Amino acid sequence: MLFDAEVVEAVAGGTPTWLALIFLLFSYLGSIYVIGPAMVYVYLRGDDRLTATWPGIVLGVYGLFVILKALINISRPDVASPLADVGLPPLVDQLHVLAVGFETGSFPSGHAIATVVFYGLLILDSDWKTQRLRLFLLFPLILLVGYSRVTLGVHFVGDIIGGFLIGALYLGGMVYLRQQYLQPAQVMFRVAFLIAIGAAIVEPAPDTIGLAVIAGVSVPLQQKLDEFQYTEASRYRRVSRYVRDRLLS
Repeated sequence: MLFDAEVVEAVAGGTPTWLALIFLLFSYLGSIYVIGPAMVYVYLRGDDRLTATWPGIVLGVYGLFVILKALINISRPDVASPLADVGLPPLVDQLHVLAVGFETGSFPSGHAIATVVFYGLLILDSDWKTQRLRLFLLFPLILLVGYSRVTLGVHFVGDIIGGFLIGALYLGGMVYLRQQYLQPAQVMFRVAFLIAIGAAIVEPAPDTIGLAVIAGVSVPLQQKLDEFQYTEASRYRRVSRYVRDRLLS
């Protein structure tokens, strides 16, 4: 059942077009197109050491699932998306292609891993309302993102479950690690850099090399930012101040 293409076909084939479109939107909530900008926004607007660790943690997890996919190398289910033969508007059709047009391995689901890590950080670190309410709202969202990947025919059930478990283990390990250091953001970027180097070695491609470059450059940048005192000013203002000082020096 966990890696049965017939299960995926039954789910995808039994999903009406209108519902598949909704799941397409949920799928994007676990994609780099949403998580990336959201992570940058939280980082720049944040003013504490916890949110400063988010980029390193998220960068690392993207490198991690690239490594796992390349090493495990399970083929994706040969199942058509329920939106494959639908006459979609050009923009929606392009979004659909971006959501399902992957040639990487199936296990684990990158969407499942990234969703657990990013929304898990929101549950743990956000100061919006209570942690219990955040868990109540975001836990179903995580499950829906995972289910959407099966609905679109691009993942086995086992890919999703495995992705959830790996994401939870990774998040737990990184949260524990950041508690051991006074400047945890630097440590998270260093870990992300090491993972990204591994991803670039195992799966050399522009995106993995770019990931390693971003993580590597972020280490000295974060060191400079940590020299500023954490005040009520947002990190955006501190980044702006640092860039301005460098340009005027």
